[in-house]
Amino acid sequence: AACVPRRPDEAALSAPWKHGDETAIWFSRSTLIMRAIAEWRLKKSGPTTFWLPDYFCNAATTALRETGIQLVFYPITPDFAPDWQGCAKLAIDQPPGIFMLVHYFGVCAPPEPARAFCDIHGADLVEDCAHVLTPTGEIGSQGDFVFYSPHKLLALPEAALVLIRNEADAAGILAARDAEPSKAMLPISWILRRVLQKLMPAALHARRNADRLPAFDRDMTPDGVALSRTRASAFALRLLAREIQRLPEIGRLRRENLNALEEAWDIHDDNLAAYRLVVRFDTAEAARAAYTDLKGRGCPVETWPDLAPEVLAGDGAKALRLRQTQILLPVHQTIPKSALQHCCRSD
Repeated sequence: AACVPRRPDEAALSAPWKHGDETAIWFSRSTLIMRAIAEWRLKKSGPTTFWLPDYFCNAATTALRETGIQLVFYPITPDFAPDWQGCAKLAIDQPPGIFMLVHYFGVCAPPEPARAFCDIHGADLVEDCAHVLTPTGEIGSQGDFVFYSPHKLLALPEAALVLIRNEADAAGILAARDAEPSKAMLPISWILRRVLQKLMPAALHARRNADRLPAFDRDMTPDGVALSRTRASAFALRLLAREIQRLPEIGRLRRENLNALEEAWDIHDDNLAAYRLVVRFDTAEAARAAYTDLKGRGCPVETWPDLAPEVLAGDGAKALRLRQTQILLPVHQTIPKSALQHCCRSD
């Protein structure tokens, strides 16, 4: 059905994520949304800074760095909230032009302090909701720009959405997205991978995971092919239209899978949202050993992909510790609970 040559109504597709009358614009990836916001701000007011948390994937900054905007990495707490005292000190010499608040792993980072901080410094607030299936509570309530990445949680090759509260700003973001001819083609390689995954026996899946997963300390590399497609393909949006019909069921299945893994690992945290199960260890050695064991069993275990070189070269010890002492386990809605518990058990 997704191969039928028609483009869905993009405005209608944005409904599950909107709070009100924001302008909605679809991109292929959220990293390209960040680039478009930077390009818009540079044209609007000249050189400025783009503040990102120090615990942030460096590969996701690839497109942003192409704009020439100055990146500033602010400190966060072990609970993934901005360290506001550290931010205040940092702003003395490098005040923010754009400040990005990340709702890590789908858990709401209170947006009111970020809004107040941005108002003091005349900065635009961007809420990064890439780990959020659909907004709940205060998520997405304060940002001048709010973006989501449905392709991270649904069976899609690409699709990222930015919501913009100021209509005049939206025109600039749309112009940045469409500055180059669209290269949104049919994602043949993704389709072939999905077909193979459906046909592949479970045992072969496990062996493939064990062979393909990187070592615990290995950094990921940017996906240059994905970054060449600014707009989401019509194929991806047609798939999204079908997935939207199942959003409540998908949310329920992900939560059930998360609960199953929490039980298997004896982890009980009511604040966890259904993006990944975050397992923390006291030491990097313990986290590495658990990752290696799960990888050997064929479980699709993950670590935080990488950190920016500016963070590693500066005062990024807390961010590095977060990366080195955590592993992430999948809760995807297509994986049966029994399979997750068997593959990703804590022993």
